[in-house]
Amino acid sequence: MSQSQTNEPPTGGSAAPPAFIRAVVLVAALNACFLALALWTATLPRDPLIARVKEAFASGELVDADYLPLDSRRGFHQYNDCVILQMITNRDRHIWANAVAPLVYVENMETWEDQCATLHRLVEDGGARSRYSPHRYARYWHGYNPLAAALLQRLSLADARRGLKLAVYSGLAALLISAGTSHRAVLAVATAIAAAGVSVWAVPYFGQSLNDGPGDTLVVLGIGSFLFWRKRLSDLARFVPFCAAYGAAVTYVEMFTGVTATAAGLLFPVAYVVAVSRPDQDTSAQQAWGFATVGLAAFALSSAFTVAVKLALSVAFLGQEAATMFLSHLRHYMSPRLASSGRSSIVAPFAALLRQGPVLTGGSESGALLLYAGAALAWLTAGYLALRRPGVRPLSDLLAFAVGASAMPLWVLLFPTHTVIHSWLNVRLLILPVSLGFAALAWQLTAPHGGVPREPGAAARMRFDDPR
Repeated sequence: MSQSQTNEPPTGGSAAPPAFIRAVVLVAALNACFLALALWTATLPRDPLIARVKEAFASGELVDADYLPLDSRRGFHQYNDCVILQMITNRDRHIWANAVAPLVYVENMETWEDQCATLHRLVEDGGARSRYSPHRYARYWHGYNPLAAALLQRLSLADARRGLKLAVYSGLAALLISAGTSHRAVLAVATAIAAAGVSVWAVPYFGQSLNDGPGDTLVVLGIGSFLFWRKRLSDLARFVPFCAAYGAAVTYVEMFTGVTATAAGLLFPVAYVVAVSRPDQDTSAQQAWGFATVGLAAFALSSAFTVAVKLALSVAFLGQEAATMFLSHLRHYMSPRLASSGRSSIVAPFAALLRQGPVLTGGSESGALLLYAGAALAWLTAGYLALRRPGVRPLSDLLAFAVGASAMPLWVLLFPTHTVIHSWLNVRLLILPVSLGFAALAWQLTAPHGGVPREPGAAARMRFDDPR
């Protein structure tokens, strides 16, 4: 390998400006598609959807309770399902407003409680709307609405839920398969993430949700797609638009459930390990950090752009009140939590999150303690292995995984009130420190860290063996 080849980063640096231009065009086109899907949903016939909801209540697939802890049939988060079913079954004559901000009827605008009981009354008695306050739900893109409407055109709610849960598990399997066998350390990382997803992501209680299921599936399919096409996507000209599209797609189905943070937290370390494990280039840790950072920046900017587009559309069709409502909720969720002393507490949101650990372990408190202890031991062992190896590369590798895991505490610090209020839901963000702790350990145990010299022609043989 020549000196110029050795120093060449796996990022196609000269292609960076065109890559960002393509990313902007792609994200703009995706947002146009999001609006088209919202319009399609707003014009669908409502009667078949209402019939599906009535059938679900009659069969017990829907009940009046908003939350069903550890319910593997209907899901923990039935509240969001009932809100989504309201949005796709309610309508007035303002088609564009329905598309951008679907109607939800609320009995108490302060608490938004009893959404499932409200839905039940609405589908059984259209005249019941007079007792509720109509609300335009404009804060999100509601990308789960078109999917829910499409599924319920053909399937019962029970079948749709089974399909959504199956999609999450299939996505985790695809993530593992996409790693291939040409690089055992990359496969080890994918195995750790997929295994944690299957076992401690509470998929039995959230995978069937009309909101959580599509979000979780998109998260794992995005990472799996990157791994499957990693040779092509190792060039910035392709990687930047991919990350931008991934960010827009995940944001499209975000309902403040943390899927954007989860996707970003997984993307960074996976991009890093792909960069340093390329068989055709001797990539330095610095180059790998640059590659992963550019990808994360494209993801974050695309996500922010997608939120801004949705907010602009809401203001255009609903007026300044839409922006006021958006900012009001954001300020509330970002407000600090107060300790018993009356002072703001950084610890309280983390404590609330950790107390919900049994959600991840089938209701077992001892299982949650074992999970925490196992993840901590994995991080400590990975750190020990990194410190005892010569050079800076092992520590750099460990830090890349730590950056990905830091998306969880960053979310908690940004949204402390939201974390406490919805701690039983936000506990799923622990998939990041748990899965990436075991992934970091697997990487330290299997990656050569540059310590194994390549024999002549090895890179060519590795390229031939990898079908991608």
